[in-house]
Amino acid sequence: MKLVSISSERDRIVSLFDLLDRESGKVDILAASTFGQFMAVKSGGFVETSVQQTMYEYAKRKSDTQIASYVLKQATYLNSLNCEKISKFLEPFNKDWWNEIAGHCPRTALESIDSLKNVRDDVAHGKHNGTGLRIVRGYFDDAVKFSTALQNVVLRGP
Repeated sequence: MKLVSISSERDRIVSLFDLLDRESGKVDILAASTFGQFMAVKSGGFVETSVQQTMYEYAKRKSDTQIASYVLKQATYLNSLNCEKISKFLEPFNKDWWNEIAGHCPRTALESIDSLKNVRDDVAHGKHNGTGLRIVRGYFDDAVKFSTALQNVVLRGP
């Protein structure tokens, strides 16, 4: 099950990565570094969107619109997500989900989620982070794998 809102955001970010890859030879090193930082923030936002929209869809399927809206509002308060925060958010819904998600995606995907959170926090707090665009692209690709596993586990049939 692929949610349109998540797929659309993924496609927008992929397009940005592709554009930056094509143009990377035309900018100086400072600009390239800035693009890498920006894409780390966008990629971290993709993780947040994936959790928010997946849980909203889950709540819509299992309850009425008021409860679904409440779940979305609570999920929207989540930011700067790492694996621990995601796990803690999912646990009240189903204590087994996190282990199932972790079992359905490569370990590197979980490490990338944590790395995106760290890079995002560095950028947000004005710290220099030398993570390049190519590495951030790998983190994003892993985040997509995580998002797919999350959706598959949470939104599977009855």
